[in-house]
Amino acid sequence: MTNNILIIGSGSIAKRHYKICKTLFNKVFIYSKNEKRRKYLKEKGYIVLEKFKDNFDLIIIASAAVEHINDLKKYAEFSKKIIIEKPLISYQHFSNNFFKIEAENIIIGFNKRFEKGIIKLKELLTD
Repeated sequence: MTNNILIIGSGSIAKRHYKICKTLFNKVFIYSKNEKRRKYLKEKGYIVLEKFKDNFDLIIIASAAVEHINDLKKYAEFSKKIIIEKPLISYQHFSNNFFKIEAENIIIGFNKRFEKGIIKLKELLTD
């Protein structure tokens, strides 16, 4: 059972992942590179890591979109399973700078199937 989860980021999406994971798993932590954000999260009751060197069963990268690819490069060594919020890479950071990551599973999050507009579009397309 996956029970050692790290959320990278401090915005609304990271906080939503944290709250959901807390209902499902034993050990859930959140990390922000920004010291002021870490302090704010602690004050709000989140379990915040100042730094880490341990491995995690799962890492969820929910940082700012422009940081996703850099965070993936930086933190992939700490878990073989990674969920990264969309987009994986922003247009302004796209280049031929490819790299290898030793991960078993990388999933890019983009779940819109329950959104009313998507459901309506599906209905229109299947009629």
